Amino acid sequence: MILAFLFQQKKLAVVFTVFIILLGLSSLQSIQRDKFPNVDMEEMTIKTAYPGASPEDVELNVTNKIEEELKSITGMKSYTSVSKENLSSIKIEIEPDIKDKEAVKRDIRNAVNRVQGLPSEIKNLPTAKEKKVSLKSVIQINLTDSSIGYEQLRLVSDNLEKTLERIEGVAEVNQKSYLDSEVKVYISPEKLNQYKLSLNQVVKRINDHNTRYTAGDNNNPTQEKNIVVLSKYTKASDVENIVVKALFDGLAIKVKDIATVENGFVKETSILHTNGYKSFSLLVKKQEQADIITTVEKIKETVAAFKQSNLKTLEVFYSRDGSKEVKNRLDIVMNNGITGLALVVIVLGIFLSFKTAFWVSLSLPVTLLGAITFMVIFDETINLVSLSGMILVLGLVVDDSIIIAESIHSHIEKEGRSIRTVVKGFKKVIMPLITSLLTTVISFSSMFMMSGTMGKFVYILPLVVIFALIMSLLEVTIALPAHLFAMKASDKKINWFKKYELKFENFLKTILHYRYIVVLSFVSLLAVSIFLAATQLKFTLFPSKSSDKINTRIETKIGVSLIELEKIVNQVEPIIIKTVGKNLDSLSTDIATRFAHIVDMDIALIPTNDRELSARTIMEDLKKATKNIQGIEKIVFSVKRPGPPRGSDIEINLIGPYSDLKNAASQLTKIMEKMTGLYDIDRDDKPGKPRIEVKLDNEKIERLNIDYANISTYLKAAFNGVEITNMRQGDNDVYFRMYLGNNANRGRCIKNQDCQ
Repeated sequence: MILAFLFQQKKLAVVFTVFIILLGLSSLQSIQRDKFPNVDMEEMTIKTAYPGASPEDVELNVTNKIEEELKSITGMKSYTSVSKENLSSIKIEIEPDIKDKEAVKRDIRNAVNRVQGLPSEIKNLPTAKEKKVSLKSVIQINLTDSSIGYEQLRLVSDNLEKTLERIEGVAEVNQKSYLDSEVKVYISPEKLNQYKLSLNQVVKRINDHNTRYTAGDNNNPTQEKNIVVLSKYTKASDVENIVVKALFDGLAIKVKDIATVENGFVKETSILHTNGYKSFSLLVKKQEQADIITTVEKIKETVAAFKQSNLKTLEVFYSRDGSKEVKNRLDIVMNNGITGLALVVIVLGIFLSFKTAFWVSLSLPVTLLGAITFMVIFDETINLVSLSGMILVLGLVVDDSIIIAESIHSHIEKEGRSIRTVVKGFKKVIMPLITSLLTTVISFSSMFMMSGTMGKFVYILPLVVIFALIMSLLEVTIALPAHLFAMKASDKKINWFKKYELKFENFLKTILHYRYIVVLSFVSLLAVSIFLAATQLKFTLFPSKSSDKINTRIETKIGVSLIELEKIVNQVEPIIIKTVGKNLDSLSTDIATRFAHIVDMDIALIPTNDRELSARTIMEDLKKATKNIQGIEKIVFSVKRPGPPRGSDIEINLIGPYSDLKNAASQLTKIMEKMTGLYDIDRDDKPGKPRIEVKLDNEKIERLNIDYANISTYLKAAFNGVEITNMRQGDNDVYFRMYLGNNANRGRCIKNQDCQ
């Protein structure tokens, strides 16, 4: 009775269908689109830059001190530290079973803030940062302009950064390949000797003069005023007139008498290339709740307007655009949906009727839009994983509607159009259909039990499938039978397929006499399938066949200069651009960013649908094209598999005395190189640059009454310079760096006093 009443409510069916479609379209406008689900990786990283330091100094003076503070914290699963030239990096994994993870993160931050006694060369104190998918950059903007100089392009980059930060949805803009301004003070050793001055005296005078403080008020009973001492530097030339020594004869020795002061930039330690050109880069991060496609479109519109109103000669390249993958997957869903609708209409129109085909095909948008509505209610996003679920469920929901429609249509043809025949046709298949849906739900629900990082990413996939199946069940129960019952009766009957149905019916009757043989045949087929799956079928969670990225690592001789490293890159980049050809979307090159002798390159390809060659085929072509390039000791190409962020497939940590670790790591590497299926075996214990060791003669130091701190100052000033003070210019701090000798020959001045 209930079904009979429900199936006669044509208006209710129409209202239900229209309501779900409108609600889904509204939800589609408001739902957030992102690359991946917003996942907290339950990891934190602590990075500390220590300029000019060797790996051993970084470990002793930075890493060990931070680790000492971390030891007292509970709730950490493990922490791994890497000390390399100029940088200390510590990765912390938080225990997954801890309930209050935020408390653990606060403890880690507090521990880092307690670290004391760090070297004075460290400008930025260490900070602990969370690793979240939402904190990754969504696009990289690369700028180059051959018509202007570095300083002017730097100013353009600064202005663009400020413009981008004002865009709605943008959280942060970071610049790469950006050299901070620096004032260089070149001290003449001959002048120091002439006026009997030491470096420390000059440093002290320059520091003492650069001050600003309040001395209270004037204690005037009628009008009080604050007394402020203003002696801060505002430009580089202010230092030149600082008096470092005054003699009895009235001669005042100023900085300009013993030194040359120049505006410049900090020493370049890494270089960035984009599409073969040296460039500035801005990495843009979006806000956690911002839509990735909308935000990237706003960024590109803003950059285009900025270029038009400032420098038309400015060349802009985009790379690492996270919205492209989301757009591509959305296009796949749309194309599959349209193709599915067309096929349903054509096939059902041929076998049943075009009216039936229309109502069945309508179930597809109703189901998908209904699933999107559920996603909005549960605060989920459209991302690469949820879109995969939608692609997967397209065929399932169409099958449900076809089964119901065919059963009802068959009963109407046999018994005539009445509510009784519609109910009879519906009831005949609804229980098997529900059983099928439940088995599908149970199968996908097992993915909810996946643990670890992968479980955090894939939970949305079964959720989307379940939402879609629920909507499909509601649609075929409430709306579809009512739509089919309300259709006007047609005298036209489709009889051309009847003879094929009779032939198939006779065939079934025949094989049913041999049912044991049939069952045994299918059991045998199942056994063979299981055997082939176990022995021949390879398992890859995210296959590289659909990948659009190739990663490249170039290793050169340890100790190679940055200039020589860039020359090697200038040989490789044209080869890559020529080999990849029209399949290339962008080429990003990081020179000496991770290690001083290593180059990392990201080769982004156009989408898989738009090219004929796979990423693996292109990779093999690149391997052949880049053989025997002079200066390269090792070049490794690897296809970056799609999927959520993750580390290496296999990661092995060795623990023990450092003297034994190098030998053990080398032996293990040789063993793994012989194993099939392993490639790109990388070690993080790469040696630093060769070093020149300075041995101090303690006896002479004591005889000459030399301060050990002075020796350190002179050595640093002779080669890398010493930071002495700073001034404020705009939003940035500009540091003064003092050198002993000029830029060309200060390396010889320690032993020979030849620093002019």
